[in-house]
Amino acid sequence: MKKDKGNFLVFTALMATALAGVGVLSLDLGRLFVLRSEMQNAADAAALAAAAELTGKPGSRANAEAAARNLLQHDSRFADIRPLLGNTLQIDFYCSIGSRADPADIQVYCSEDEVDGRRLAADDTEASYARVRLEPGDNSDAYSLSLLFLPVLNATMDNAQSRVFSSARAMAGQHFYACNYPPILMCNPHEPLPFADNMIEGAQVAYLNSGDGSDAWAPGNFGWMQPPGAGNGTPEVTAYMADPTATGCTRPLLDTRTGNFGNAVANAMNTRFGLYNNPHFGDQAARNAYKAAPNVISYPRDSAFDAVAGRNNYGNGVWDRNGYFSTYHDHQPAGRPVSWETMTRWEVYLWELWGNNYADADLDAYPSSPHQLPSREPQFNPNSPAGQHPDNSDGSYHGYPPPDTVNTTSTSPPTLSNANRRSMLVAVVNCGIRNINGNSVFTMVRPEGFARLFLTEVVDDSTNSLYYEYVEWAADAETVAEYYSETQLFE
Repeated sequence: MKKDKGNFLVFTALMATALAGVGVLSLDLGRLFVLRSEMQNAADAAALAAAAELTGKPGSRANAEAAARNLLQHDSRFADIRPLLGNTLQIDFYCSIGSRADPADIQVYCSEDEVDGRRLAADDTEASYARVRLEPGDNSDAYSLSLLFLPVLNATMDNAQSRVFSSARAMAGQHFYACNYPPILMCNPHEPLPFADNMIEGAQVAYLNSGDGSDAWAPGNFGWMQPPGAGNGTPEVTAYMADPTATGCTRPLLDTRTGNFGNAVANAMNTRFGLYNNPHFGDQAARNAYKAAPNVISYPRDSAFDAVAGRNNYGNGVWDRNGYFSTYHDHQPAGRPVSWETMTRWEVYLWELWGNNYADADLDAYPSSPHQLPSREPQFNPNSPAGQHPDNSDGSYHGYPPPDTVNTTSTSPPTLSNANRRSMLVAVVNCGIRNINGNSVFTMVRPEGFARLFLTEVVDDSTNSLYYEYVEWAADAETVAEYYSETQLFE
């Protein structure tokens, strides 16, 4: 009996030890699961924070690493060293990773060789992805967890492992998207240098039509695109030029096209001025569909245009503000705005609509007062045939388009809208580097992007030459609602 009782005590002791071991092991496994979850969350957050800084600008990779290290501080509840990002955080930057967002000709912009489907970024311009690695490395204490099960193991075996290590990786990238842009493409005249870093805000850019589109893809020139979802005919393409909102929001997958659209381009653009001419825009349906901007004045051109890549179509940003004010605004009791001497034509346009509150203008609508549109009969485009001007027979033109061509609300007095009809995003591409020639399909990548341009005057349908003012680079402006960047995890 005593012998059986002794066996029972031994068996009970062993079972108690085993059960205690299972309990402690379960606790260790739970702590390890929590540690790995914490580390993965930290890696994901750090990768997203880093990718959000990858703008293609100088210093972007340094900013990305600083964002990962300093802006996100994650502490573990159980790790031997609780701060997860302050130990051996490693960040690698990639130009491409083989994702669907990478263009087919990515080797044009990625100078490093492909390894396992990925290309490292050689500089800030190439960096589109950030991979964060939380790994022990040389620090044996980092990302480790002391085991509670060790005392149980040491009771039955020697040299049991006292610590377990964990790791986590995350890859995030940033890509840009655009909405509501017309099927117009500008070949970067400064390639391979970034367009935004070498353009003067407020300078004019002119599309000087060659007639047949044969030289459309030369650096510094303009060309046409095939809009997504549109037919191949001229009416379909020019309809998108008259109403860029038909494009919707798409990733910048561009399809270039050649050909001469004749004066259909001029007529599409001139709907913004309340001018509706054939072909395609000469009926009441067009007047209803393609509303004019609320301010249809044309502004003086730059005093000089410098040849860029053999094209004399890039201005110096110097225009006759004082002459314009004397002609159209000397009746204003408040006089010139404080910043008049440096205002761009785009800013003057907004000031004429919004007064001194133009900096806070809502481009989708503006109040019916206190607008201060020009009150003198305009000589707003001396290079255009007089027949293209709006009806001005009463000599009291006030900068308004014909009343039936503008959008109004039901408020009293009515509120005009579509102030942004004369500004548009235009795709800017390194045509030479990408060897664009004729019909090409490609995805834009940084430093390519979209420039906001302001249509400064009525388009002369005898030459089909468009004059714009460069307003801003979309990626640098938080106010450009048609442009946005998307940062997402890829692994």
